[in-house]
Amino acid sequence: MSYVFHLLPRAGGDVRARARAERDDGAFVALDPAKEASKLAVAEALVARYPTIEVSREGYDRGAPSRLRCFEINDLADDSFGVQIQVFDDEATVTVPYWHAGDKAAACFAQVWDFMRLICEVTGYSVFDKQMDRVLEDGETIDAALAAYAAQMKRVTRDPDFGGRKPPKPKWKK
Repeated sequence: MSYVFHLLPRAGGDVRARARAERDDGAFVALDPAKEASKLAVAEALVARYPTIEVSREGYDRGAPSRLRCFEINDLADDSFGVQIQVFDDEATVTVPYWHAGDKAAACFAQVWDFMRLICEVTGYSVFDKQMDRVLEDGETIDAALAAYAAQMKRVTRDPDFGGRKPPKPKWKK
């Protein structure tokens, strides 16, 4: 389970509707040089700001559907937050694992906000927060998203199916 942000072009209608739409993996189509240049520009901007991140190209085999072709960007430093960025032809995703709490979560989201700001500067995308089910406004702070992350983090850490422990029984139930 992860907290996911979708970054989509502003043009072409309702960003929220496009973010929520089911996507077909599609068939293989030839590489579009303009889209490849855009993905490379995003990767270069992120590497320039964060030199410890690693960029790999995924889904570029001959038979892979075009929808799966992306630049995958991971911060692999010892003190990384585990954030994963995938930059596709017409969208990007930023994924935050449910690992952090308190000050570490705030620091993680500050970095995520910078990642998304850089991506949006290069591409002109808007950010859709899947968990809050809304498009984030330009200049919006991390507060609402961080609160939604913290609320979900509490649920995850209590749920044994997600590796957490059950909370102790209340005294009145003993």
